[in-house]
This record gives sequence, structure tokens and C-alpha cells, in this order.
Amino acid sequence: MSPIELESCPNCRYTLIERSTYCPYCGTQLTHPLWKKMGAWILLILIGYGLVRCHVRMLDGF
Repeated sequence: MSPIELESCPNCRYTLIERSTYCPYCGTQLTHPLWKKMGAWILLILIGYGLVRCHVRMLDGF
């Protein structure tokens, strides 16, 4: 059985019993909002698509 790792707030070092978005003691934001995470994934997918498409065009010789 593995030990349970408790997280602590990087601002006030308050030990968090359960995972949360904000620290209950000082109010510091601990995680990124969902829209930022989704935006990052969409950006990565678009960059990957662009790289693959560019590579295919290079193989065809323009």
C-alpha cells in the first residue's frame, strides 16, 4: 500500500487534505482553469496537424 501524499499550498504552506482549485486558508489559485487546459490541448492539436500537413506537402514536392 502506498502512502497518501498530501499537497501543500506554495504560498502559505497550508496542508491540503483534499485536492481543490483554491487554498482554503489564503485563497491562492492552485490549478489552472479548465478553459486554459482545453485551449492548450487545442493549440497542440492544431500545431501537430499543421506539421503533418506541411510534411505531406513536402513529400509531394509542392
